[in-house]
Amino acid sequence: MREITPTESKQLMIEVLDAYAKFCDQHQLRYYLTYGTLLGAVRHQGFIPWDDDVDVMMPRPDYEKFLDLSKNGLGPKMKVDSFKTNPNYIYPYAKVIHEDTLVIEEFYNYNTGIYIDIFPVDGLPTDPTDRSEHYQKMAKTRKFHSLAYRHKTHWDNPIKNLRMKILIQLIHIYGDHRILKHIDDLAKSIDYDQSTTVGIIVWGYGGREACLKEDMSLSMNLPFETLTLKAPQNTHAWLKQVYGDYMTPPPLDKRASTHISKNFWVD
Repeated sequence: MREITPTESKQLMIEVLDAYAKFCDQHQLRYYLTYGTLLGAVRHQGFIPWDDDVDVMMPRPDYEKFLDLSKNGLGPKMKVDSFKTNPNYIYPYAKVIHEDTLVIEEFYNYNTGIYIDIFPVDGLPTDPTDRSEHYQKMAKTRKFHSLAYRHKTHWDNPIKNLRMKILIQLIHIYGDHRILKHIDDLAKSIDYDQSTTVGIIVWGYGGREACLKEDMSLSMNLPFETLTLKAPQNTHAWLKQVYGDYMTPPPLDKRASTHISKNFWVD
């Protein structure tokens, strides 16, 4: 198999993102750029130079509709993957994948293709204390998920190593797929439509992502490479809340991707 260059990889992600955005517009589904993709759109009008993925988010009702409507893919070579349709899938959010490619990840024990990540936005408790407890409960469940699928299975401390191996075995006995469903059920336990506060909870940075739903109900257009895509109306407030001084790039020694993978064309 021929390895995909970083430039080719980003171009393929743009193709996937374009197909996804057109599908959402066709079916009147709400979506917004998020995380480093949103930051890149604001600060660089495209990819952060040292970033290598694409993230979008969808209100839970639109996310569920998207999964249902896209069961047959988004067109040639574009498939939607989620744990609800693929028993071997390992993430609590969906991906749109380019089927002519293979991505071998080094952290999690799972291979996919060049992709974009699709995160659901869920309802959250209005009370800050209740919201913090809700995020803490999810954080514990996500730790079990990480242990179930990560490559690392050895720790230098012999006592910790034994405990972790026993815990991992218990997790596998309980069922990896059941953990994913538990994350999904917990995320959906607070109805999006009835909530005034919302945020991504199945992944991400925790409580500092929470925002008022009314701030997420309107969108604006932002340039991203060759595309024009939707972003939340409260983009600047959200970015400051999550990243702080987001317009100032990090020091040179911090400008590196957090994703470690090798990408190939499928012969």
